[in-house]
Amino acid sequence: MRQPSGQHPHRKRRGFLFADALVALALMAALAVALLSVKGAYARVERKLANQREADRMAETTLVDLQRGQPASESAQVVGLDTLAPAGWRWVRVELSYNGRVGRISGLVRRAS
Repeated sequence: MRQPSGQHPHRKRRGFLFADALVALALMAALAVALLSVKGAYARVERKLANQREADRMAETTLVDLQRGQPASESAQVVGLDTLAPAGWRWVRVELSYNGRVGRISGLVRRAS
């Protein structure tokens, strides 16, 4: 009896070929590298946002200190703004830097007598 072309009577395919396993390992390695790079980028952005939040918090604390009549911290830069304000008050902008991030906030403080 004749076999259809392309089939061998004693050859059976068992499991995966070695090349298939190598392709699967290469794909898994590529996915692992992609995952690690995304995780690193996430950590960098998380640190950047944490530093920005801290800079903003420090600027806000300095503005509150100024509103209470206390002096600004040495690291803060306080700039008076030429903007219309209620009598006895003035607008100021507080800026300060923390780990390369700048916190800025504007607000009203009492005019010095």
